[in-house]
Amino acid sequence: FPQAKMVLDLNHVFTNSADMSLASSLWQKFSNRVSHFHLSGFSGENKPHDFLFKTGQDKIIAALPVKNLPIILEPDTINLSPENIQREYRYVTDKINQL
Repeated sequence: FPQAKMVLDLNHVFTNSADMSLASSLWQKFSNRVSHFHLSGFSGENKPHDFLFKTGQDKIIAALPVKNLPIILEPDTINLSPENIQREYRYVTDKINQL
């Protein structure tokens, strides 16, 4: 399926490569197929998706190779609230703007 697109989930990259070197390798190999990114923090096996504003794992955000593809925030759904969604959006947006 050479036309198939893929999501690059940087949280899952982090769980396999905490230094985020794998993100670079995946981007080099599949950049023409990546349609968007998923971002979230990692708080362990029992909580694989968490808010980045809580975990402070800025290296996950910093691993974004480009800023011109859609980003889906994929945080903790248990503590989802309008306030936390807004806080996460602001946090991630601020970090991306600093890249």
